[in-house]
Amino acid sequence: MAHAIDGLGATRRQVLDRLRDAGTATGAVEVASAVGLQPNGARFHLEALVEAGLATRSAEDRSARGRPKVLYTARPATGTEVDGYKELAEVLVEALAGSGGALPEGRSVAEQAGIIRGRRLASELRSSSPTPEPATEAVVDGLARLGFDSRSVSSRTGRRIDITPCPFLELARSHPEIVCGVHRGLMTGVLEGTGAPLEVADLEPFATPRRCVAHLRTA
Repeated sequence: MAHAIDGLGATRRQVLDRLRDAGTATGAVEVASAVGLQPNGARFHLEALVEAGLATRSAEDRSARGRPKVLYTARPATGTEVDGYKELAEVLVEALAGSGGALPEGRSVAEQAGIIRGRRLASELRSSSPTPEPATEAVVDGLARLGFDSRSVSSRTGRRIDITPCPFLELARSHPEIVCGVHRGLMTGVLEGTGAPLEVADLEPFATPRRCVAHLRTA
């Protein structure tokens, strides 16, 4: 499913984000109003999400006469590929955590591993824009390949990336130094690969129970 997300355009990604934010079955009219589309346009994108396996379609449960409204629900961002990453991550985390019992050293190795992977992701994404906005979106796209559902947010205080949900949540809770170190390194590597003057200032694990926040700053 991560690869299905990779190919989404900006508008379709907005539609998917709206479905996920709703947390319940939602009609095309409501989605259209939220993202600034005509209902037919929203319906087109919703049907495409269903075809891509990112959403499901159902009929409104109603007793009144007439055609029931079609409702759409976002599928959870899970799949066999992400499950495979989880299994591999568990092995690597245990190895790093047990490497001489030195967690600070483990953190350094973990972050460096993430940086290497992030640079490779930037190359795969063919993202080499040295400007902040495309570089930030490249980080979001890179995280999506690992099963994250992320979005970039710009404000007066700077740029941040909201990361939800973490597909490695259990591992991150037991070994945050390593798991979060890898993810911080991955974001750093993508930014370095784009050549943009941005860096990860801070990664705030579990800013809410299911959301981590990466704060970016000018390098």
